[in-house]
Amino acid sequence: MKSGLLYAVACALALPACTSSADRACTVGAECASGVCRSDGTCGPISADGGIDGASQDGATDSGGAGDGASAGDGPLPGDGSTGACLPNHDGTIVRAEVPLGPGLHAKYRVAQSAPVSTGGTTQADGSRVWDLTVAIAGDHDLLVETVAPTGQWFAADFPQAGYTARLTDSSNLLGVFQITPSSVLLLGAVSPSGGGSATELPNSAGVPSLAFPMKMGSSWNANVTVNGKLNGVPTLYADAYESSVDAHGLMKTPYAEFQVLRVNTKLTRSVGGVQLVLRTYAFVAECAGPVATLLSQNNEAAVEFTTAAEVQRLAP
Repeated sequence: MKSGLLYAVACALALPACTSSADRACTVGAECASGVCRSDGTCGPISADGGIDGASQDGATDSGGAGDGASAGDGPLPGDGSTGACLPNHDGTIVRAEVPLGPGLHAKYRVAQSAPVSTGGTTQADGSRVWDLTVAIAGDHDLLVETVAPTGQWFAADFPQAGYTARLTDSSNLLGVFQITPSSVLLLGAVSPSGGGSATELPNSAGVPSLAFPMKMGSSWNANVTVNGKLNGVPTLYADAYESSVDAHGLMKTPYAEFQVLRVNTKLTRSVGGVQLVLRTYAFVAECAGPVATLLSQNNEAAVEFTTAAEVQRLAP
């Protein structure tokens, strides 16, 4: 069984097109009403749905990861239709209202596979960290990530509680099926875009929290589920154990902007016929933006802080 997994974080952001200016309007997020200073020196505007501007309300899908089905913390996407501006207060806690979620948003990510990376970043004197994903990586390409309502899709009747679907990884076309609750974003399963005899439909026996709110340093959540469905039309049964924790905080530098983030560390242990597969995912979550970068490990990565990622995603202008 092929596996490729990502924290399904097509980020809860839909970002505006990059603009250029001879003079920088900002150098740090504190100089902007939105709390976001983009890489070109302009402020990220505030959108009506409470996130950074650019949330297009027109159908969408997310990127995250499970090459063979549900993945380690496959997670959130943009826009819940709430009103009012979200202004980051950098209080160290991310609540549900500070993560726009739902269908109909999109964002652009810069993606690379089999890429060198420092998951640990650089530790600062105050214990925070700095992660720099602005540098070009061999194989970089831009990916438009969207969230899409499940209505009318071939699997919709099997997931009546679903709020949106989103592509799980750049390397696979499988979609994660997600439910939004007041306290979490739940991964309900993974499906292929099209039905038929060779379709994939891998429902979790219970929703798996991708994010749980409120979220701060030391927060943790676990889930153990059975997946009983079909992979490319073939009956498939396996067990997934998820362990997630907020284990670091600091500054994430992306090609789009710099963000104060909490790092969500998710370990997935998949048991298939007595054989175990371990996958690790780091999602970097910012107030009023959601996940702004994601790092996915190679299969059975032994190191907690690894230096080669199966896939790297970060917001791009």
